[in-house]
Amino acid sequence: MEGPPQNHTGNAPPALDAAIADILKKRLTKAQLSAAGELGNNYVFEVTPRSDPSKRVVKIGVTKGSEQYRLKQIKSVCKHVQIEDQQDDPEHVPVPFYLKAEKLIQAELRNFLYVFDCHCGDRSRSHGEYFDVDRATAQEITQRWRRFCQLRPYGADGHLTPFWDHRLRNRNRRVSFESEESIYDHDKRRQRWERFANPMRIEMVVYDVVAPLVKIWRWKWQVATVLQSVYIAYLVYPSCASLLWIGIVTAPFLTEAMKLEAPVMIPAIWRWIEWFLKEHFF
Repeated sequence: MEGPPQNHTGNAPPALDAAIADILKKRLTKAQLSAAGELGNNYVFEVTPRSDPSKRVVKIGVTKGSEQYRLKQIKSVCKHVQIEDQQDDPEHVPVPFYLKAEKLIQAELRNFLYVFDCHCGDRSRSHGEYFDVDRATAQEITQRWRRFCQLRPYGADGHLTPFWDHRLRNRNRRVSFESEESIYDHDKRRQRWERFANPMRIEMVVYDVVAPLVKIWRWKWQVATVLQSVYIAYLVYPSCASLLWIGIVTAPFLTEAMKLEAPVMIPAIWRWIEWFLKEHFF
């Protein structure tokens, strides 16, 4: 889908993708966290604005209540010529993190923002949720980010879970943009984010296997040293010197594993040595 909307300057593809990535990695707000256990609806309404009765645009928003009630509210306040809901969307179901989904949907369509004179209130309000795209495109984007949120990608702390954080960082490093890509070329953007938001099951399994191994691998030399010391101590047992040596070798490893830093580390090591000597020799 290509074609510039009226009265709007688009963002270059890298800038728009970066904006979407920023929304993804941004910690959930207090409002989003408090609503994390709730389900909400991301709706797509097709609208004919009074300011241009020949124009058909979409309004993308969110509601916790009845969509029909929300539709009537908008029609009453904004005085649109016509407004229709999305009854033909087979994937339209309430989802968690619906507030985050709304931001992602609207960010992806930012280059198609439709600016117009609304007849709501004193007509001074600026809307940021109307877009000059067809309903099929709006539904496709909405469905993608709904499915993403159904996977519950955010933890109780409001941050992306480790799998999704890893996936986003890798995606940001590997993505490339074609020089001829237009700022209004949504198809290429769709392909990039469709791939990100819909991981294959095998990708999740591989991450669950590899991630712990990567963490363990950081300690490979420390673990090897400790194991070697234990083996040497076993060979020369019951030598007190060997037991003391394994204690000295193990202490820095445990200190680093517990993330103790200087000046805490050295006193901690000496306290462990003193305890060991008093316990076994004095």
